Amino acid sequence: MGVGPSRLSENIQLYLGSIRDATDKKKLSGAEITHLVSILSEKQSSTLDKSKNDKFTEPLSTTRCKRFLITEEDQKQTNISKYFSMTSEFIHEGLWIDNGNLLGKKMISKRGLKLSSVHCMMGKSRSATISTAYLCTITGLSWLTVLNSLRSCREVVNPNEGFKEQLRLYEESGGFEVILFLFAWDIW
Repeated sequence: MGVGPSRLSENIQLYLGSIRDATDKKKLSGAEITHLVSILSEKQSSTLDKSKNDKFTEPLSTTRCKRFLITEEDQKQTNISKYFSMTSEFIHEGLWIDNGNLLGKKMISKRGLKLSSVHCMMGKSRSATISTAYLCTITGLSWLTVLNSLRSCREVVNPNEGFKEQLRLYEESGGFEVILFLFAWDIW
């Protein structure tokens, strides 16, 4: 049995989860997930999209929500930092912006807040790294502070050593600061 999706903040409708969470039709429609970031290996994404096509499973190629699909391995040499800016913009759009129009502090649907979710196979390494990058981008907090906070929401969070090093280097180079100003003004 999986951990289930984990809400990362009381103030932000961002969830971190596994492939099970991101392909469960009931969870996706019930929560009104509008944006999904999927980080899977090539083999995982092709296998999952072909293997289950039943009334309970939402295929990766769904049109129910917008999906940003990244095909990368969970290996320390994988360059995941090249996706930090793009995925941060995508997640932010899902949480705060509708069709390019800023709606203020909350994006409202007929049943409540719009949601974004980030997942990998287990909700442990790749998705935790991308979520950490996004939260660093909008808060200005250090990557280590954010990562430790994620661990309090989802105990299995444990990016591989290469991903942690990329977060550290990205922060040291000012990468999070470069796009911070694009996001900060509309959440306060």
